[in-house]
Amino acid sequence: MSSDLMTITIHLRDDVTYQDGTPLNAESVAWSFQTAKDAGALAGGKRIDRIEVADEYTVKVYLNVPNNQVIYDLARVYLYSPTAYDKEGEEWAINHSVSTSAFQTTDFQRDVVLKMEKYDDYWREGYPYLDSAELITVKDPTTASAMMQAGQADIWVTTPAQQASELQDLGFTILETPTTAVTIYCESKNPESPFADKRVREAIEYAIDREAMAEALGFGFMIPIYQPGFPNTAGYNPDYPVREYNIDKAKELLAEAGYGSGIKTKLMVMQGSDNQGAIVQAFLAEVGIDAEVDVADVGRFWGSINGGWEGLLVGPYAQNPEFIVAWLHHFGPEPIMQFTSMAKSQEYLDLCEKVVIQPDIESMRKVTMDVCTQAGLDVMFIPLTLTIGTSTATSNFHTSYYQDLDWTYWSVWDDWME
Repeated sequence: MSSDLMTITIHLRDDVTYQDGTPLNAESVAWSFQTAKDAGALAGGKRIDRIEVADEYTVKVYLNVPNNQVIYDLARVYLYSPTAYDKEGEEWAINHSVSTSAFQTTDFQRDVVLKMEKYDDYWREGYPYLDSAELITVKDPTTASAMMQAGQADIWVTTPAQQASELQDLGFTILETPTTAVTIYCESKNPESPFADKRVREAIEYAIDREAMAEALGFGFMIPIYQPGFPNTAGYNPDYPVREYNIDKAKELLAEAGYGSGIKTKLMVMQGSDNQGAIVQAFLAEVGIDAEVDVADVGRFWGSINGGWEGLLVGPYAQNPEFIVAWLHHFGPEPIMQFTSMAKSQEYLDLCEKVVIQPDIESMRKVTMDVCTQAGLDVMFIPLTLTIGTSTATSNFHTSYYQDLDWTYWSVWDDWME
């Protein structure tokens, strides 16, 4: 990246091919970037002025404003063979992958199975170790657990905490990594909402016993958190003024805000998170907040995040190896996930603008902590617990899943079996 944060130069290997034999060159990469940008699917795309092919194996991306985040956004673009796309068309491409990866898709049935076979001309010499991989969708965790115990699967990706605990006792290998936070989002942008008052949001924070919540829901794979930055990330502030469980303080703040007689509200949770909703509801009731739990299907839940909600919403936010990347995708001035009903202070937005123009990684990380700290001081949202993601593997299956980068990446090319 140039020192003025205006130009990204990408140097490509010259020995990589897509799975249809098309060379991975600058023209093909620029096509994938431009296609993603034109479709509105490239985070940070508005900050890109133009994408150019400098030579056969060099791509240059020119920005219209200084920004240190676009380079991360480009790394998230999935490269696809333009030859295959042009030949077969967009509808075909939706369900057929033609990438540079170690495995080729041979069968894909949505919500049922994805079958892949080794790509013989994969660019990493000697890889992959496996000849094939089959990913099966199993919706019922009890069925999935039985399959693991019967030897019908080698790895169960994203095992629920209860089943992970049970399988661990049976001798299975449990892979762990921090994944998402359970968070309360308030309807704070609406001036008529009681949650527009910072004291009410603070009262909610004091009302939740995070330790008890983690113990009740986590089966040993959940920890309480008291600030927006996760432990061991650049967003974490060791000197943060935490608001610990204190019912008296919560009631005092509600009274100061004029809600001593209580509040009636709605509490939306996503289908499958009913227990989270019930626990939050019980804690809020102790301080006089009567929350009616609304269990939403996946579509309505995410639609509410982007379109707005009434009252309170219990939902996730995720981390990334470079914490500010995922943070801005969730909570930046132009986020991918809108959280439309959540207010953002000007002090906070100014720090968001500051972090993206830092000239080096060290200074970016320092301002990352300032961004997260300001969000906490504003009670922009209320983080409750950090989920330690769990996956289960048999003793003879060796994988880098959960061990490298973050929980959204899986280097299947490096997996092997005894």
